[in-house]
Amino acid sequence: MSKYAHILPDIDTGPDTYETTDSDSSDDKSVLVAATSTSSPPSAQATIKDGEDPVSGIIKSRIAPSEASARFANTGIDATEADFSGRVGGRKKGAQYRAYTRSLPDSDEYDIVTNIIDGDSGAERGKESKLQKLRRLVYEVQELEEEAQRDRSKEANDLMNQIGEAKPIVSQITLLDQIYALQVDLVNVSKLAGVAAQDAPSLSDDSSTNISGSLTYQAELSRKLMSQIQSFKAKINSNTSANIPFPTNTSSNDRQAFQIQPSKSSSNNAVMYELYYAPDTAKLAQLSQMTSLEARIANLERIIGASYVDTLTNSDDFRGTLVVYAGSLIAAMEQLESHLSLLTQSRRLESVSHRVKSLTFELDRLTEAKKKQQLESSIALHSSTYGLDVNVATNDGIDNNDNVEDGTRIGNALGTLEKLDPLINLIPNLLSRLQSLRALHTEAAVFAESLSMLTSEQKRVTESTVSMEVSLTGLHAAIKDNATVVDSNVAALDVRINVLLDRINKLQTITV
Repeated sequence: MSKYAHILPDIDTGPDTYETTDSDSSDDKSVLVAATSTSSPPSAQATIKDGEDPVSGIIKSRIAPSEASARFANTGIDATEADFSGRVGGRKKGAQYRAYTRSLPDSDEYDIVTNIIDGDSGAERGKESKLQKLRRLVYEVQELEEEAQRDRSKEANDLMNQIGEAKPIVSQITLLDQIYALQVDLVNVSKLAGVAAQDAPSLSDDSSTNISGSLTYQAELSRKLMSQIQSFKAKINSNTSANIPFPTNTSSNDRQAFQIQPSKSSSNNAVMYELYYAPDTAKLAQLSQMTSLEARIANLERIIGASYVDTLTNSDDFRGTLVVYAGSLIAAMEQLESHLSLLTQSRRLESVSHRVKSLTFELDRLTEAKKKQQLESSIALHSSTYGLDVNVATNDGIDNNDNVEDGTRIGNALGTLEKLDPLINLIPNLLSRLQSLRALHTEAAVFAESLSMLTSEQKRVTESTVSMEVSLTGLHAAIKDNATVVDSNVAALDVRINVLLDRINKLQTITV
């Protein structure tokens, strides 16, 4: 009996059983035998030995190797069309050469294979047709031209290496010329072989080598030009102009219009031809000319304005003042045009005339006052020089004293003006310079104010840092004092706990 029976009364202490008894029903036996007979083949029926239980539920079949080999003796496996590459697409083309040039109407990819002999049967799978041979040759020529174009940038280094190694030098231009000749020969071969026009491989359309600016294309253009010149020389006796266009087999994007005509001013043996380029090139040339013209106009305006102001020595010349205030010659002309428009309009002439009359009246009064001040200043100067009494010149003594003071002030001002006369020409430029630097001066003032604010803020931060350092030193001292007090309290508490433990131990020994 379990030792937990009195603690856990609901525990099951019986034996654990996981097996079930076999069924004694005859129906189950018949069903099992029927299932066995229908599921297994005749040659692989279950054979029950003596001493074995026929209703154990396990089918024990025996396979005869002779019967299996006899059944599959006359069969064979054809795996030629099987694809073991694991690709989702179509069958992978096992070929030595593969052409990816212009696609034909019936397929996207072409395989160029050589004569392959089957190792098992010893028979040839298939020979290359004329079209396959032609495609293979075209592909090889195109591949050679691409390699020549890629090696074009390395031609200089290759030439130096070949010169150092004392090897024969073959330039890229020579190779490209030979490639072009091979392409022409292949076109002729395709015509002689009787290949259809839609099946013939293309040497120019959708090809990476037929690019305007490549060496092959330039060589082709030069050959065409030479042929046109030779044909023109054959017709030089005729006086009519001969227009010799390009052949019709060239594409519209690559076609250049060369018009060749005889020169009327030169001898009959001379040839003159004209090249018509694309509209984009003409537009770019026109834009470049306009840009250069604008730059020249701006430079001319700047030079004329600066030199015109510098050459003006007369301070009373209104032209210099106008140019200085306007900033440039064109702005000054616009301002003069606005002034002239004001003078030419009849409805504004009356207001202008009234304004001129008022200004002339004010100028007359100003000149009279100036003359009077000059007279009074001269009288005061003579009286002070010769010791004369000032009251002789005037009847009122107080007014005479005031006039003398004004005269002295005017004299001092005239002396100052005489000193400033040589600098009058520089004053307009100086004023314009000060006006242009006004924004810089304001920024400098703002910067100075911000700098002073930052300085004061830095001082405040420094003071707060010092006060925080003092507080931290006091805090460290207080923490040290508290630590010593806590250590002493812990030591005293430890002593008391030890004493208490001793007492408890003594009490336990007494009770036992």
